[in-house]
Parts: sequence; structure tokens; C-alpha cells
Amino acid sequence: MDVKKIVYATNLSEPTFRVLDGLSGLKNLGLQEIVLLSNNASLDLFEVWKKRLSGLGIHVSIKIDPCNLSTSVLNIIHENSISLVVLHFNKKENRRIFGGSILNDIIKSTNIPLLIVDKDEKGLNFSSKGMFERVLLVSDWPDASENALQYVIGLKELISELDIVTVIYEKLTVRDLRQLKEKMIETRKRCTDIGIEAEYHLYAGDIADEILLAAQDYDSTVIIMDATRVQKLKDIFRGKPSSRVAERSSIPALIIS
Repeated sequence: MDVKKIVYATNLSEPTFRVLDGLSGLKNLGLQEIVLLSNNASLDLFEVWKKRLSGLGIHVSIKIDPCNLSTSVLNIIHENSISLVVLHFNKKENRRIFGGSILNDIIKSTNIPLLIVDKDEKGLNFSSKGMFERVLLVSDWPDASENALQYVIGLKELISELDIVTVIYEKLTVRDLRQLKEKMIETRKRCTDIGIEAEYHLYAGDIADEILLAAQDYDSTVIIMDATRVQKLKDIFRGKPSSRVAERSSIPALIIS
């Protein structure tokens, strides 16, 4: 796992430190620097955060940019070797972020993981272990990608519980079901073999709805999923399941491109 540099971007006037507190465990995985970016928060607040993060051995740079946040994030990505982008905002007031704006721009133009976090503190339900304490890993079927799984494996030191979820959204043959079960067993074994406590679960229905239900069922602290799959033709108009989950989820959602 190589997470050396993070850009934390927010348009909240008074964001809390809770998000970065939940990511502080990444220091043990190589995190060296965080860029604090906002078009609304005060410089004084970020200076307080800088001192706190510096005490953890993390270098901090601050950028207050009154211009469009989407443009600022993309500029920083293009000018720096960014490992992870964190977007922290009020989803209820900023639906436009999903409608072909910053979220899709980043996914289309880069292969950088993107963590979406809502303003609501209720969604940040982790303990001192951090945001990756209880991970819900979405495993696509039949187009399973290795990207999200490999990312989870890289986080193994931070994970206490891993729930692997596959959602069936169309009728499968007996053969398909057998292959799906074998794939889920194999994925679980790959995780348990390296010391991650993992279980697999099967849901059926709308992908976004069922992922959110699973996150609630297992009291997950973060959802990790790939950005690659389009469920059906309707998703061309409604957006990919990963985008819809990120838009609606009260807990952080990490999209791996």
C-alpha cells in the first residue's frame, strides 16, 4: 500500500477534524503529506489542524482557493503525486457534485481513489481504530475487479472486520450461482489467509439500495467499491451504482478507479 500524499478538499465553513482523525492510521502505511484545500473554511482552522497533524509526523500544506472547488482539486492532482482524494461536504446541499461534476471528473481523468464523506458526524461511527475499522467491500458479479480487493488487502493492518458483499441484480442460472459462491469463498480465503477477519454475504435487488442496506446490517465504517461497472442501460442516465452509493451513503464511501 502506497498512500504517501492525500488531498483533503471541503467546501464546509466549519469542517471537523473527525475525518482526518479517522485516516491518521494511514501514517503507518506510508502517509507523509496532506494538502488541506478549501474554498470556504478559515485559514486559522487549518493552521490548528496543521499543528495537530505535524505532531503525528505528517507534513501539511494549506490552500484556500475561493474559486471552483472542482477545478482546484483537479489542478492539485495534476501538479502533485496524489495517492488519495478526500471530499468532505454537505451532500444534501451539494447534489451537483455528483451530476457530472467533480466526482465524475476525477474518476474520468485519473485513477486516484476517491473518498466521499458527508458532513453528518453520525456517519463517522468508528472507534479509535479509525475509518477502516469495519470495511464493507463490494464485489461485482460477473465483472469482478481486483482493484478494490487489492486496496483492501493493502489496508489489512487497519481492518478489524471485513464484510464482502455481492449483489445479484438479474436472474442467474444454477451454474452462475455456483460460480458466484466459489468466487466469494475464494475472495474470503485470500483475505483470511493474510489475517483479515472476513465473511461474505449475498444480496439481491438494486445494487445501490442493497449495498446501503448491507452497510447498515454490518455497522460498516466505510464502503469500498470499484468505479468500473455499469449495471444496465438505465445506469447511463441514473449514474453508476458506485456514484449513487456515494451520493446516498451516510458513511464514507471509497471509490477505486
